[in-house]
Amino acid sequence: MEDFSERNPEVNPIALGAAYLDYCVRQGWLVKSGEGSAVQYALTPLGEEKLADVPFNFDLSKLTGNSRRKRRRHLK
Repeated sequence: MEDFSERNPEVNPIALGAAYLDYCVRQGWLVKSGEGSAVQYALTPLGEEKLADVPFNFDLSKLTGNSRRKRRRHLK
């Protein structure tokens, strides 16, 4: 196991967010279009279902611009 005690323990939040977005794209939850500063992500129907109950409380209505739409909870 690698020892990280000598390294800087800070995490770049932008890199962390980018890694999570890439993960969501690989899962089929988001679709990526464009590159660099023009990149955009669209929520897929599968992503709406899977991200509805994430433990850190994403409000999908804010992410998709549908804030007037009632929040849905998906039962498993």
